Amino acid sequence: MDDMKDITDNSFVNSLLAAGFPKKWAKLLPEVFISDSPDGWDIEKIKNKLYEYQSAIDITEGEMDANVELATYKEKVKELTSPYKETIQVHRAMIKYLLFVGYSRGK
Repeated sequence: MDDMKDITDNSFVNSLLAAGFPKKWAKLLPEVFISDSPDGWDIEKIKNKLYEYQSAIDITEGEMDANVELATYKEKVKELTSPYKETIQVHRAMIKYLLFVGYSRGK
């Protein structure tokens, strides 16, 4: 994306990071969003933007769910990974049981 760049080049993003805003989210903020200075928005604009952005997420998720080709691939991935996931779950259950036994013995 052209809107994306090194987040350390932006003083707004650096101030977010310094305030404790998570880096994983800060690095995704597009320049056009940052340049609009959302920290100066009034509460009504914030509410409207929250609604707008959540609506965009809902639409995108709906489009993703309606994508037949993607659904086919997801089903295939489920089918192919099922034996591995089942094995992992069985081993996790055995580990949890052994930890339970150890803790119940006070060890």
